[in-house]
This record gives sequence, C-alpha cells and structure tokens, in this order.
Amino acid sequence: MRIGYRILAICSAAVLAGCTGGPDATVPPRLDAPPRVPAPSSSAAVCPVTRPGVVAGAASDTPWSAGGAYGNEWLWVAGLGPGGVIDDPRFVQPDASVSWKLLWYRVVPGRLQITGRRLDGPAPALRADIPAGYGGIGFQASGVDFPTVGCWEVTGTVANGGATTGRLTFVTLVRATRG
Repeated sequence: MRIGYRILAICSAAVLAGCTGGPDATVPPRLDAPPRVPAPSSSAAVCPVTRPGVVAGAASDTPWSAGGAYGNEWLWVAGLGPGGVIDDPRFVQPDASVSWKLLWYRVVPGRLQITGRRLDGPAPALRADIPAGYGGIGFQASGVDFPTVGCWEVTGTVANGGATTGRLTFVTLVRATRG
C-alpha cells in the first residue's frame, strides 16, 4: 500500500488534470535525465527517401546498373536498400546501431569521405569506415554505422589535394530492428 500513498502524494502535488495514477506517476521526472530522442519516421512517406535506380553510364554487370543505386557526374553509390530503405535486422549491432555497406564509384579522382546526420531527431554523427587500397578513382567499398534508426542524410565527398571535386547526397530511412 505504500505505492498507493506515493501515487496519491504525487498526484496531489501535481496538476490533477494530467494525473492518471499510472506507472509514470510513481516516479517523479529526473532533472538530469537525457533528452528523449524523437521516434524515428517509420515511413518513407515521412522521410524524403532518395529513390535508387540505375545510374546512367554504368556498365551492365555492375552494382550501379542493378536498380539499387544513385549517382551524379562525380560519384555513384549502390546498396541503398529496397526503395532507399535500410531494413534488415541482421545488421543491427548490440548497441542498437545499424551497420551497412555502401559501394561507391568515384567518377573523378580523389579520396572519398562520408558524413551523415539524422534528419528527424538528435543522434550522434554517422560513422564511416573507408578502407585504403582502392586507388584514387573508380570503385571504393565502405562501411557505415548509423548510431540510431531514423531518417538519415548521407553525403559522399571526393577530395583531391584538399579541394572538393565532387559531392553526392542522398536520404535513407533506417528502420532495422533486432529480430
């Protein structure tokens, strides 16, 4: 019965219109609690997802000609997921981040850099792993870790001698959940 008295005490001290006596009423809010992260957009209709397709000029036996790619005159990327949505529980990590591979093609020479930010709420920045050994132009594999699910804007940049020579930005919805 002590819990009942606690609920009564909290309710009488609170604005009665909002008090329901439910589980949230038994614990007063912490002033040092981290901010709540908004729920991610669960629909591509809410997130302005970049629709992948076939990249013009890509050879017919490449990932960029298979319908799951996006590109411009500087960079192409494949692996955007069906309809531009990443939704595969096999790639959800123990910390709830989502690891994904993106295949890039640098049409112009330079070093690939990848950045990303969540559009529908606060989140740490996307982490990118861009292995060496692919030369200065052409194919470049990469791994990206989305720290949270949600609507993400990803930008690939090619820099040559410190100067940006090309940039490609796309939006993807990450909604993978642990199975």
